[in-house]
Amino acid sequence: MGEFKVHNGKFFEYMPSGIQCMSYSNHTLAVGRTDGSIDIWKVTEESWYHQKTLPGSEQRNVQCLAWVKGRLFSAGLQGNITEYDLVKLSPKVSHFYGHGFWCMSASHDKSRLAVGCEDGCVRLYKILEDKGVVYERGFQFQKERIVSLAWHRSGEVIVTGSINNIRVWDVASGQVKQRITTQRLRRRQEVVVWCVTILQDFTIVSGDSQGLTQFWDARTGVSLQSFNSHRAGIFALCVSPNERSVYTAGADPRIVTFSLASTNDRNNREEWTKAWSSHHHFHDVKALSVVDDLLVSGGTDTILRSTALHRLGSDSNSQIIPKRRNDLPFPMKPLPDSPRGQPDSVSATVQCRTMETWLHRERCQRFCRRSLNLIASGPSKLIEIRSKSGEQIICSALSTCGSWLAYSTVEKIRLYKVTLDPLVLHKVPLIPDSVLPSHQLKFTPDLSKLVSVTNQCSIQLVTLDDLHPILFHTFEPMERPISNMAIPSKGSVMAVTDESGLIKLLNFKDPSKEIQTALPRYKPIISMALNYSGSLLFVVYSDRSMNEFSLHQQTYSKMSPKLAKFCTLQWLGRKQSIVHVEYNQTNDSQLILMDNTSLVVLNKQKRPPDDYEPFMMFLLEQERS
Repeated sequence: MGEFKVHNGKFFEYMPSGIQCMSYSNHTLAVGRTDGSIDIWKVTEESWYHQKTLPGSEQRNVQCLAWVKGRLFSAGLQGNITEYDLVKLSPKVSHFYGHGFWCMSASHDKSRLAVGCEDGCVRLYKILEDKGVVYERGFQFQKERIVSLAWHRSGEVIVTGSINNIRVWDVASGQVKQRITTQRLRRRQEVVVWCVTILQDFTIVSGDSQGLTQFWDARTGVSLQSFNSHRAGIFALCVSPNERSVYTAGADPRIVTFSLASTNDRNNREEWTKAWSSHHHFHDVKALSVVDDLLVSGGTDTILRSTALHRLGSDSNSQIIPKRRNDLPFPMKPLPDSPRGQPDSVSATVQCRTMETWLHRERCQRFCRRSLNLIASGPSKLIEIRSKSGEQIICSALSTCGSWLAYSTVEKIRLYKVTLDPLVLHKVPLIPDSVLPSHQLKFTPDLSKLVSVTNQCSIQLVTLDDLHPILFHTFEPMERPISNMAIPSKGSVMAVTDESGLIKLLNFKDPSKEIQTALPRYKPIISMALNYSGSLLFVVYSDRSMNEFSLHQQTYSKMSPKLAKFCTLQWLGRKQSIVHVEYNQTNDSQLILMDNTSLVVLNKQKRPPDDYEPFMMFLLEQERS
């Protein structure tokens, strides 16, 4: 297999952000986090994969999310409703109304948004066809803030939760049709209805700060059933598609399932029963969502967890309860490339609004198949750069020699020249205005250019200079947003792919030489790599299958049929998606594949395995340190 030098970077203390809210529509899940960023997950029959992240801002809080016909909206306590550009990964339009928004929901016909406000008012906003929303009207003011709300399927009724009360509103008049006082377990205790929904048969389901899950008749305001289901407050609630199962979670942090079951009396009535309960998280659960045949949960512990839903029975009235659990990886920003083959290596790490560079002294030992020896000497921090105005860093790059440093926010790219001995950081001030903000950055191996994937689906080449960088060339934009980019260590042709899986080859040394690309398209590509000479392209698809292409012949490589045999059922059934792939720069027959929990070396010269274990050349579990 060969020997490799491995560095376990314990110096990097990554602090992920907790999950605040979720919204699902059309095989796409949006996850809002406490730092204002929004993760976009694509849901397919084979697997889940992280598609993109919309960076957050200190000026924009994400309290709730809503999908409307493929358009994503958010609202927050700072009083703004924002629509996002999913191509540029930035706000398309943001309206500030001066009221803190606690909750938001779209009507079932997707024509209006209803928001619950800090001042006790429910406000309706009409969704414009081109972009943004416009204020329509407000309902009758109440004394208490509105912390939860839901539309009835008819669009004629909205139910809201506040302090000590649940209200049923007539949408046409904006008046209260029914006011329900919540049950109190202790006298003089303030009860906050953190989550509420209304079923098609006008049954209201609520979860409150006492840990009570209650079922109400929306027409009469009568309590149907009440369950002391949680030890602390209930923060999240969702309903199965057939409305016969309800899932709740909160601070304790159990996920509880309630199912509608027939009784044994003569009238054959149906009642809600507590069907299932399990601990899936370690801290508060803030969001729940039913995604196809999965129950997805997330909260303070930052973990997005999916649980397979098992249907009891085959008819439309069957109960649906959770059965199997799976953790989805936290979508970390890819780390910038580190210099290779140098006695003193420099690496870069990126957190939300900070980029750091570290110096590692050469005290490495070799890593073989059954032993792991890590760098003994401690790293030293060289540089720490903080972005301005609270902007989050979208992407970053470090040159192979450590002399150039770049990062991008939603506003612009910033470029730095670094001298290590003595340590000097020089900001390059005159970047042309025509250089657009970037989603991915890489330096070419000869350090002549900075390659940028722009927020307009194009590739830009910037000639490096200490004082006056020049925009060298802008390639024609692709039809879909660019998801991956690969540059060889030697050669002049780079590969890019968009979200649909289309692969395009570009000459970054002489852009005038157009390359006609005829590589086959299969599924979205989540990771890819070029070998040292740039003659082979290895891709990993969203269903975890793999392929290798010969760029000279514009077709599958000789090894590609053999790779299909490596994709055993055990490999395709892995819970984690590959997030990075890399050729061994000295041996094209070896590839290194990584996900969030393991490190795999694939040797193409080996015989395809009969089972899973021989294929795993070595596995580095996340728990090993």
